[in-house]
Amino acid sequence: MIFSLFSLDKSVIAALMIPMVPLLFVGYRHFFGNFTTELHSSRRVEEALRRGDVPTELERESFPAFLLGGSGAQTDLADLLLRKPFRPHPLAINGHLQTLLASEMRNSPDVPFDRLKVPLSDGEAAIVDQVKCQGDPLPDDTPLVVMLHGLAGSSESNYIRHFISYVQKRAGDRRFRLLVLHARGAAKNDVLSKPLFYNAAFTRDLIEVSEILRDQYPSATKFLVTFSMGSNIATHTLAEQGENTPFDACCAVCNPYNMHMISNNMQRLPGLLYSKALVKGLHQFLRRNESVLDGAVDLKKGLETTTVHEFDKAVVVPLHNYTDVDAYYTAASSHDKAHRVTIPYLAFGAADDPISPVDAQPRSECADNTLFATTCSGGHVAHLEMKSFRAESYIDKVCYSFLEAVLEWQEFQRKSQ
Repeated sequence: MIFSLFSLDKSVIAALMIPMVPLLFVGYRHFFGNFTTELHSSRRVEEALRRGDVPTELERESFPAFLLGGSGAQTDLADLLLRKPFRPHPLAINGHLQTLLASEMRNSPDVPFDRLKVPLSDGEAAIVDQVKCQGDPLPDDTPLVVMLHGLAGSSESNYIRHFISYVQKRAGDRRFRLLVLHARGAAKNDVLSKPLFYNAAFTRDLIEVSEILRDQYPSATKFLVTFSMGSNIATHTLAEQGENTPFDACCAVCNPYNMHMISNNMQRLPGLLYSKALVKGLHQFLRRNESVLDGAVDLKKGLETTTVHEFDKAVVVPLHNYTDVDAYYTAASSHDKAHRVTIPYLAFGAADDPISPVDAQPRSECADNTLFATTCSGGHVAHLEMKSFRAESYIDKVCYSFLEAVLEWQEFQRKSQ
């Protein structure tokens, strides 16, 4: 998720909530509307999916492989997206309320981790939290899931922990090897050893870790399940790796795609309120790594910033040697690179996402291995359902169904050989 409100004082939360009150009326209009899922791939796929058709033998090549079962029947993922549409919780009936309640009111399940420090080529260590499992060590061919959090997130983020909890509830703790890769400098209780931290285009750590996982678990299916800025980094990485990626499939949730567009949105109301909330988390990051970053960036200037745009200009641009903030946003955008992703790729989000605009999705540029699934409502990394906004979300169901759908398709391919 792009930000967390848990550490914010109540005045900031109130400042965010007050402008949202009039939007309740907009939310009710959507609440009584049709909460179907809009799917985009090739035109033939789009038209067939809207009709709910099962593909014929001749049409099968036009469909994303991960939507098909071995017999040509739709998988649980397709059934979920097509026939079990998202219906929001009555208290979270528009994108702003979804986003705020998911961050402020949703609990954080207890998930036990083993912390691993993976040496990297530049002398830094990637921080990976691996979910503990009961009994003997997992077999080397156990399907592996690497999760990437959003800006200012970590393995402590409630959306990460809820997804893990849902996977364990549905499949037990031995079906998947579950890993959370922290963006450089993001892990709590850990500080940088070098004056370099992540940004929206920082792919180096994921690329190195993916190669290590390729060598360590050569026979395991490898997934990426990513959120917000983590989805942007994953898309960059997959585009850069192309056919040589060790990953077999990716589920990207609420990818912002176009950094110019998101920056423009967050420099005016209501996006400005999210920006002001987010920058407080970035200030905490600077303070936690002050001893390492001092001298590499102007800490005083960085701590005086009041928006993400100001922070990027004052801290990210000089630290990563960009000429200016526009050059950084151009380099960091993934909308013009997503077409180079070669593996099954599900982009899931909401049309009312107040942070990652749906207009930034590069739907027409991507090949048939990519499917864009967008609900009318759902907010940013939220999708809180009717049952309870403290329980699992629609996102958890979609991501888990994606994992199983890809494994089902792989099994069908193996049996067909």
